[in-house]
Amino acid sequence: MSGWLRNWLTWWPVAAGFICIMTGICVLMGWAMDAERLKRILPSLVSMNPLSAVCFVLVGAFFVLRSFQDASSHKQPFGWGMRACATLVFISGAAVMVNYLLKGNWGLDQVLFSNKLIPDNPLRPNRMAPNTALNFVMLGGAFLFMQLKSPRGFRFGEVVAVVVVFNSFFALLGYAYKVQFFYSMGSFIPMALHTAFLFFISGVAVLLMRKDQGIMAIVRSDSTGGLLLRGLFPAMVVALSLIGWLRLEGERLGFYGAEVGVTLYTIANISLLGLLILWSARFLYHADIARARVEAERERFFDLSLDLLCVADMTGYFRRVNPAFTTTLGFTAAEILEQPIVQLIHPDDRETTLEAIKKLGTGDFLFQFENRYRRKDGQWRLISWKAQPYLEEGLIYASGRDITEMRIGEEALRKAHGELESRVQERTADLAATEAKFRALVEQSLVGIYIIQEGRFVYVNPKMTEIFGYSTEELLAQPANDLIIEEDRALVEGNIQKRLSGEVPHMRYSLRGRHRNGALLHIEVFGSRSNFNGGQAILGSLLDITVQKEAEEALRRLNDELENRVKERTHALESANQELESFSYSVSHDLRAPLRHVHGYVQMLGNETKGQLSAKGERYLKTIGQASVEMGQLIDDLISFSRMGRTELRMTSVDMADLIKKSIAALELESKDRNIQWSLGALPAIRGDEAMLRQVLANLLGNAIKYTRKRNPAIIEIGCNGEEQGQLVFFIKDNGAGFDMVYAEKLFGVFQRMHRAEEFEGTGIGLAIVRRIIKRHGGKVWARAAVNEGATFYFTLSAAPMSLV
Repeated sequence: MSGWLRNWLTWWPVAAGFICIMTGICVLMGWAMDAERLKRILPSLVSMNPLSAVCFVLVGAFFVLRSFQDASSHKQPFGWGMRACATLVFISGAAVMVNYLLKGNWGLDQVLFSNKLIPDNPLRPNRMAPNTALNFVMLGGAFLFMQLKSPRGFRFGEVVAVVVVFNSFFALLGYAYKVQFFYSMGSFIPMALHTAFLFFISGVAVLLMRKDQGIMAIVRSDSTGGLLLRGLFPAMVVALSLIGWLRLEGERLGFYGAEVGVTLYTIANISLLGLLILWSARFLYHADIARARVEAERERFFDLSLDLLCVADMTGYFRRVNPAFTTTLGFTAAEILEQPIVQLIHPDDRETTLEAIKKLGTGDFLFQFENRYRRKDGQWRLISWKAQPYLEEGLIYASGRDITEMRIGEEALRKAHGELESRVQERTADLAATEAKFRALVEQSLVGIYIIQEGRFVYVNPKMTEIFGYSTEELLAQPANDLIIEEDRALVEGNIQKRLSGEVPHMRYSLRGRHRNGALLHIEVFGSRSNFNGGQAILGSLLDITVQKEAEEALRRLNDELENRVKERTHALESANQELESFSYSVSHDLRAPLRHVHGYVQMLGNETKGQLSAKGERYLKTIGQASVEMGQLIDDLISFSRMGRTELRMTSVDMADLIKKSIAALELESKDRNIQWSLGALPAIRGDEAMLRQVLANLLGNAIKYTRKRNPAIIEIGCNGEEQGQLVFFIKDNGAGFDMVYAEKLFGVFQRMHRAEEFEGTGIGLAIVRRIIKRHGGKVWARAAVNEGATFYFTLSAAPMSLV
């Protein structure tokens, strides 16, 4: 959002408050000085009641006082004043409303300037209008219960503010269009023009007070939805209101009749909506390109990772795995996804794995977990996992690393240390006799070997000099702790004392040292207590693992970076998809209102001109009416198509045979008086969302009934045709009109039709809905057909498991 617009929206409540205060004061001055311009704006309009003016001053005071709220701590230094203003506004409006309901006249709205209110209007004394009182009740309630939220997250104040905005907007339109019904209630005094204006800006101000929550969070966001809402909604409201006003003024001035006015109004609306839709399509086109680029980048990170990356659900199935996963285990991705996770895990590790999944299901993170996975060739691989749950999605994102070779190497190293310790102990017992052999063995060793006595080296082999960069003499001349970084010296001294005191016979641990050139060294040490020259000493071996540690750290940083980028790209893609789905639904839903106007006015035009038009004119009207009905059906289908992308799947075990029988029964009206031969094969149970699958069957069976309309008898066959890639293949076959397979690729697209509308009705969205539902179930859908030889539609679904593992 641009800076000036952001500032404008931020300061709107304060500006609205000052406008309300100044207008209320001006109206009160108008009553005091008999200034008609201040009371009623124009001589022909109704005056604002003095009590209404006082209430608007209180409303404005509320907005101004709230501007002093501390945004960082949400403290309200004038909270008592705000509550007082809100309470007075609410009580004033409620008292007048009760007065009207009880058909009494308590005179609350006639206390100020009572001697001037009766002669103000020749038809009735000036009072606060009922719709004005209702708006004050809602505004006061919105102020008092601003923090109140419903269990679904709807804010009471926001909902009420929307009602106030629409109520006042209708009143303003009523004045503009000269339709009193919009700004008055029955025979009661109507709402004043400036009253309606102040209600409108006050309602908008209430919405903007929570600028980062609710509706305004969408309006102010830089998302696709926010940009479209800011660009389309104001332009549509202003343009449609202006078009309606021009049409009415043209009729009132006699420039054209009602028929021409309706036609011009319809053409103008269609042109405006067409331009807005074209602009939206262009905007969404560029958004799709950006989304595709983000998705491609995310896929590259996912595919190129050397670690095992996967997405699993809470039911114990993998939803997605990367190529490193399949390379490590030898299975294909489809083979991994079709079986429960625990079937791949070593039997001894299954219980701990299920406990870890259960822990993730509570929202806890899993930073370090190891278990063994079975390769396709029967070998077992040890995997170290790091996982994070996303409860709102019901998914677990995890990265794993195959540490089998590392553990084998550690075991080999442990054995090597054990063997070396045994040899050292044997040689120590007879050191004098075997010194030559000992030196030959130790000095050629690939690990550093040393003897420490009284805190100093008394022996080091050549590998020690290579590791630390000092000569043998320099190592023997300095305390052993001088080679250790300061943070690890206490650890080393404590471990030496434990062995010398006999608390432990030997010990293995890691420490950090310094090379002569200052470089940090990572060292693995194994030492035990021994005797040397008649005194206690520590005999140990030392292995430089610096390169390995640095490589592990670099790999960890790279994996963390890749994981963060994958999460960011995944979140961006999901947000873009949700915004696109919401926008498609909103546009389709908002098209209904002007379409109803078109259809209604076409009917009225037909009634008004019945018997006056030529046969061609009657045909034109009939064509317009039919087109509006078809477009209404198209909008309903678009809403259904949009809903299918946002509805959460409720996966259960579904009896397909029972579901198909119910679907055929539901289509009884369409198949009535038809000679249809149904053939149902054996249908196994599947795992899926029963409500969505009912929609799939309704669309496919409905198409089969429709396109066999010219067949007697019509033959429709439903069955299961084996498996494909681990999923069951279902088919629905008919002997109807069929289609040309040249156009099969377009069959499941939105608005794609294989036959003319004169032959078979439809909007071209049903099969697109089918494909979306099946795809969300992890399956696919395709068709085979020939012209005038019928068609067969196939779709795949996962079989229902015998039990949840």
